[in-house]
Amino acid sequence: MTGLAWQNALSFHVFLMALGPVLFVLNLAFLWLAKNYASLNKKLYLMMPMVFMWGAMAFFSGVFLLAMQHFNFSWRVGFMGLVLCVVCGGEVLRVRKLKIARTKEPLMLAYIKWCKGLYGLNLLLCLLLFL
Repeated sequence: MTGLAWQNALSFHVFLMALGPVLFVLNLAFLWLAKNYASLNKKLYLMMPMVFMWGAMAFFSGVFLLAMQHFNFSWRVGFMGLVLCVVCGGEVLRVRKLKIARTKEPLMLAYIKWCKGLYGLNLLLCLLLFL
């Protein structure tokens, strides 16, 4: 019975985490296909709560799985925590940079370039988790 519960919880966690790369691919598509800064910011702000909800689901379902394993840590769990910190920290930093970048076009261009790198890194890290 506990084996079935473990397998179901693990399947739920994997399914939720598979949604992360989809979010980052959408954000990258918005960055590459944006026609103007206002529409780009609206789309990125629309996706931001989804990224944070994804991070919260990753955290809580991961803690639940850890509790089922009696908090036995491994390098993989540590890497998952690192990825989660990079994703959430990057989103917070992105919002802070946007507040400054809105004022001038060169700053906005640098912001877009930085966001492409951030979301590319997030996508790469998430895909590495599935290997």
